Amino acid sequence: MKKTIAKSQGVASSVFTNGVKSYESHDETTFVKRYTSYSPPYKLDVSHYMNEHETSIKETAALFNIPPYETLRNGN
Repeated sequence: MKKTIAKSQGVASSVFTNGVKSYESHDETTFVKRYTSYSPPYKLDVSHYMNEHETSIKETAALFNIPPYETLRNGN
């Protein structure tokens, strides 16, 4: 059923499933966009942590509560 709904909305089923899980944990506030800018020293600390501990971009984003994880990939 989730695959059918995801397809009808034009999103990957994994994206849809993650959205459902997030909603179940955090209610509708999970869909409120957060606009956060990170200072250069903070970005450097996060980058050093990722390199030192060999964590993935997704793991590091989760540890530092940086949504979405692409923020780390893009360096924003």
